[in-house]
Amino acid sequence: GSRCFRCSMFLEEGPSGNDSAEVRRFCEQGRLNEAVELWDRLDRKGFLTNPDTYGSLLQACGNKKLLAMGKRIHAHIIKTGFERHRFVGNHLILLYNKCERVLDARHVFDKIPNRNVVSWTTMIAGYARNGFAEEAFELFQQMLCNGLEPNKITFITVLSACCSPGFLSIGKLVHAHIINKRMESDVVMGTILVNMYSKCGSMNDAGQMFAKMSERDVVAWNALIAGYALNGCVRKALHFFQAMQYEDLKPDKITFINILNVCARPEFLALGKIIHGHIIHSRLQSDVVVGTALVSMYGKCGSLDEALRTFDQILDRNVASWRVVIAAYVRQGHGLEALQLFQEMQLEGMIPDKFIFLSILSACASHAALAEGKRIHALIADNGLETDIAIGNAIVSMYGKC
Repeated sequence: GSRCFRCSMFLEEGPSGNDSAEVRRFCEQGRLNEAVELWDRLDRKGFLTNPDTYGSLLQACGNKKLLAMGKRIHAHIIKTGFERHRFVGNHLILLYNKCERVLDARHVFDKIPNRNVVSWTTMIAGYARNGFAEEAFELFQQMLCNGLEPNKITFITVLSACCSPGFLSIGKLVHAHIINKRMESDVVMGTILVNMYSKCGSMNDAGQMFAKMSERDVVAWNALIAGYALNGCVRKALHFFQAMQYEDLKPDKITFINILNVCARPEFLALGKIIHGHIIHSRLQSDVVVGTALVSMYGKCGSLDEALRTFDQILDRNVASWRVVIAAYVRQGHGLEALQLFQEMQLEGMIPDKFIFLSILSACASHAALAEGKRIHALIADNGLETDIAIGNAIVSMYGKC
């Protein structure tokens, strides 16, 4: 139709820059099929693809995780001799990173003859985001040995890979490089360092880093509060939640979610209710993410009435909202009420996830609800989850107890 007419109009103009610009425009607008269709037509006419156009096509494929399409473009790049072109190579690395094909990304990286800081940082990011922390740090060290100066993004990327106590020493080495580059005072870098030390279980280092920051925004405070919460330092987390407000900083959704996780114990129910008051004052009680965190907190504190009341106030409930309220009732031994909630969820057109099914199977088992259990089993089969190991074990357990 009109799309094909539009494409052929560009082709009739001949090999002008407008044709390539139109391919890139389609990519920027997320219209990848049209971009590829026009690119194919240009290629068949014998028009050469320039690096910018390759970059746009690869970026669009990466954003949509279209590996097969990306590989097809890669094959074309090899054919036209652009694989060793740095700009094109960097985009290929990014494509494979986003498609979780780190080995393919490294293969491209190794072929680029004149790698720059973007090449190295993109490859390090691929390792870091796909769970290869040791490889990320090893490549970072190679980068330094090759005489390249890491930039802010490089440091942030490497620090993101240091996410467990075993990587604390590596994190400290990277921190030393950051100090040498005089980047430590940057608010983003400082926050990333606080986050890194928190995930590595070193709250003393996290607290010291936070204290050194000359400028601290809500994100920095959230990182510290989350760190104390993650490491079980409940009173410290609550202290800094209060201290943040003394600094005239308004808590945001992330702050409330972090502090609600801290209050998710019966002995902290009263504190949880105070936080709930702050949330109401901030007009966030109907927000689906904050509301779900509140339901989870009340459920883990054993206050089911408050959990259900809060659940009913959430405007756009999602699967996570239903998951936490159903789990709360099952956890407290109210399996029949959980089954009723499950039915209400289905009436609202929500598709249960694996964890909801696990809770409901547990409810069926605890109340010997065989007929309902069989119905749930059929639903699980319809949703293709029957082969999941945890689900399979729960089904066997349910039938055993019924």
